[in-house]
Amino acid sequence: MCTGGEMEPELHVKEVPFEAKFMTEFTKEIKRHKKNTHVQMKRSKYDDHLDYHVQKGTKFTDPDFPPNEHSLNFTIEGRKLGWERVGKVVPNATFVEGDFTPSDIQQGNIGDCYFLSSIASLAEVRERISNIFLNKLEYSEQGIYKILVVQGGAPV
Repeated sequence: MCTGGEMEPELHVKEVPFEAKFMTEFTKEIKRHKKNTHVQMKRSKYDDHLDYHVQKGTKFTDPDFPPNEHSLNFTIEGRKLGWERVGKVVPNATFVEGDFTPSDIQQGNIGDCYFLSSIASLAEVRERISNIFLNKLEYSEQGIYKILVVQGGAPV
C-alpha cells in the first residue's frame, strides 16, 4: 500500500510449498524426539507385546484388527480371502532391501489408496521412512513394528 506518495520497499521472498515447510518441521521434530528418547519415552504397549511374543515364541496379532474379512470391510463374492504372514509367502523376507521409491508401492483391491499414496509420498525421501520406524527398517519375526505417529507436529 502506498501512503503519501511513498512506495513500499520491494520484498524478495521465495515461496516455499506447504509440503516442504511441513516436512522440514516434521523432520526436526523426529530428530528432537529421537535425541531425547531416553528421557521422554516410557515403556510402551509395543515393548510389552514384543517381550511377551519373544518369550512365548509367538507372533503378534492385533486384537483391534484381526486377520479376517471383517477387518478389511471388503469381500469378493464367491471367494474367501486369506491372510498370510510375510514369512510364509516370502521365505527369508527382509523389511527393506536396498533402496525404495514411491513406485514400489503396489495397490491391491482393498480400497486403501489414501494410505498407500501417503506411504508413497513419504518414500520419496528415505529418511522420512527410516525416521518413522523406531525399531529400524528390519523384518520382525514377531510381526510387530514400532512407528512414530505425528499429528500437528507432535508425537501422539
